Amino acid sequence: MLLTIFPWLTPIGLAFDLVGVSIVTWGAFVNPEQALELGLHTYTRLDEALQGTSPRVRHVLTQSRRAKWGLLFMVLGFGLQLIAALPIWRLR
Repeated sequence: MLLTIFPWLTPIGLAFDLVGVSIVTWGAFVNPEQALELGLHTYTRLDEALQGTSPRVRHVLTQSRRAKWGLLFMVLGFGLQLIAALPIWRLR
């Protein structure tokens, strides 16, 4: 029984990695309205916050943009590993 499951452990683990990375990274995604709200909670002048020129608002938007690119590359990398690790590619 265990020997029949063993070849699938790597693909299952990589699939869990994909889900885990997606969940962790999703928390960093914000839109401009959310960034504005986060920026208003700091000591930021209202005109700077509304125009998106506040350092805090810019930082949060940059962080969100980087998280999205990071998620894309991680999903692609894990996805390629997942495809390559499938037991169907192994010679019998």
